[in-house]
Amino acid sequence: EQLAKGYVDLLDGLPFGEGREYRVTFRELSAKDSIDAETEAERVVDTRNGPILIASPSLRGVQLLRRQIAAVGEIEGPLSMLQIGQLSERDLSRLMVAVNLRDTALAGKLAGDKGRLGAVPE
Repeated sequence: EQLAKGYVDLLDGLPFGEGREYRVTFRELSAKDSIDAETEAERVVDTRNGPILIASPSLRGVQLLRRQIAAVGEIEGPLSMLQIGQLSERDLSRLMVAVNLRDTALAGKLAGDKGRLGAVPE
């Protein structure tokens, strides 16, 4: 129900000043967000055969998540990795589920619009 209204409440909250913030609102990702998340999830590793670029899918997921957060209460998004690290495990899991549900709903809407005239703006 919360997600349908455009937000989700954290269970443990994110530290802010003397208190905690709980209400998370989201925003749509841009192509730049996706490219930046991919870049930040890559690391150069030195091997016997020279340096290679390694990408971490899990780190990319967290990078995308932090960019999808418009705000947590009074805290403006995107969140930093330090702020993401301050979340409890259950709040992090809650946010990951929320963005997955948002993505699934968007995919369902796009699938429902497929083939309908006027579904895609010109």
